[in-house]
Amino acid sequence: MKLFKHIRADCVVVGSGAAGIRSAIECLENDVNTLLITKGVIGQSHSLLAEGGINAAIGQKDPTDNWEVHFKDTVRAGRFINNKKMAEILCKENPQRIYNLLSYGAGFETDVRGKPVQVSGPSGGQSKDRVVTVGDFIGFVLIRTLLSKALSMGLKVLDEAICIKLILDNDEVAGIIAYSLRDSRFTFVESPCVILASGGAGRLFSRTTNPADTTGEGYILGLEAGVELRDMEMIQFHPTALCFPPCIDGVLVTEAARGVGGRLYNAKGERFMEKYEPDRMELAPRDIVARAITQEVREGRGGQNGGVFLDLTHLNPDVVLPRLHNTAKILNLYQSLDIMKHQIEVAPAAHHIMGGLVPHNVETMETTVSGIFLAGEICWGCHGANRLGGNALAETQVFGSCAGRGAVVRCKELLKHRYKIPESKLKKEIQSIIDLFRASSTSKGSIYEIRKLLGEIMYKYVGIIRDAESLETADKKMEEIEKMFYCCEKTLSGYYSFAHIFECSKMITLAKLIIQSAMYRKESRGAHFRRDYPRESSELYNTSIVPQIPYKVERVGIKW
Repeated sequence: MKLFKHIRADCVVVGSGAAGIRSAIECLENDVNTLLITKGVIGQSHSLLAEGGINAAIGQKDPTDNWEVHFKDTVRAGRFINNKKMAEILCKENPQRIYNLLSYGAGFETDVRGKPVQVSGPSGGQSKDRVVTVGDFIGFVLIRTLLSKALSMGLKVLDEAICIKLILDNDEVAGIIAYSLRDSRFTFVESPCVILASGGAGRLFSRTTNPADTTGEGYILGLEAGVELRDMEMIQFHPTALCFPPCIDGVLVTEAARGVGGRLYNAKGERFMEKYEPDRMELAPRDIVARAITQEVREGRGGQNGGVFLDLTHLNPDVVLPRLHNTAKILNLYQSLDIMKHQIEVAPAAHHIMGGLVPHNVETMETTVSGIFLAGEICWGCHGANRLGGNALAETQVFGSCAGRGAVVRCKELLKHRYKIPESKLKKEIQSIIDLFRASSTSKGSIYEIRKLLGEIMYKYVGIIRDAESLETADKKMEEIEKMFYCCEKTLSGYYSFAHIFECSKMITLAKLIIQSAMYRKESRGAHFRRDYPRESSELYNTSIVPQIPYKVERVGIKW
């Protein structure tokens, strides 16, 4: 306990992506003392890597577009298992959130009326041109804008710290325990409000567009605190990511590459989307394009690096290069390739988790555990079985704002209330974390080898095309990995080793829950495709994991 630090805040935000910072801004605008905690260095997040854009049904490009059309596109892409109210809030509120960003200084191109310019070329399942963007580096612009705004308002930051436990008192959140990677100290942050905005879990898969620290422990922290998980089998794979060399494996090639007219070819030179989706071709929803690519590769028509070929060479460089500036630079640097003269080999990569923790009140994003709020990818609801392209960043701004407003109300209600958590309780919680590091050292594998093996298993057996055999194989292999983890040596040998070990324990639990959910859903719907159940069921339901050990998957019916 000598290494224990105790601080207070009215609201704690876990995660420094677009959702976390947006929720913090909402709190700061209402004079709430807000602390943001992030695993990495502030300003580095998955949101930073976003390339595509933000949906906004403002009707600037197409006057027939409105929130209702956007809503229909969203639920149709989600195959009607979305939370209807959340999808409605997303589509109704997002135009205003776009104008908020403009007021913060976001560098979107605007017309003479001050409306953001919307780019041409619907993609990712959209029926209208509604994407607002800045070339292919929207994430950089978004994070820079939000962070500048939040820091100017006095945001307090604890970076290079990993949240390891949510502390409850009488079924209400009382704060969190974090571990500082910088000075190797435990920190108890006492607070009546915690906004979980820690992002997704793409690093469960060996090929992913997500950064290295997107490991999904936030889902398990919420579940352990008593929050339900839903639809964790719904993993979106982006169809086009770079697949070589290893240093850029998984780097996203934005959907704009197909939106401007890019074509997909297999190794035989066939434009294969004609076989799978002849009407929409390369502009089909992501799940359809990703499955088509996977099928081509499995049947031996892929390239030498396991991908297919994206062709932009027939297009006008004046149209392509402003939209794909970063992509062109990366390929020139790492492959000495000119995207206007050469085809690009691409393959699907784990991109977005549509499932997540369940908000009880979707207008405030508070969960069934009083004081725990949700924002961003960690939250279930608005996407259903397949996320519409452009809706991820929209979700961060809409529900980041909702969560912040909810936290403000709670903070004002409990302004003078301070939780008194006994030191004995904190010691007990920390001891449970320390126990993770105990091992018989009978396994020769290291944490890093275990994480690598976990990713390979998930990508191979729980990836884009699944069936009972592959899922059962994954389940058995995950049991072996769990045994390897508890028996391997866990040495705090470096700056980030605590995080790697802690993350690994949660990754194993989350992977097992994803496998169980995928086994339970005996149909194909959206991003969840089962070769042994290729058709969509007539019954609409969500898969649910309630916070009771042992965890098990249940069914929640849906009425439209």
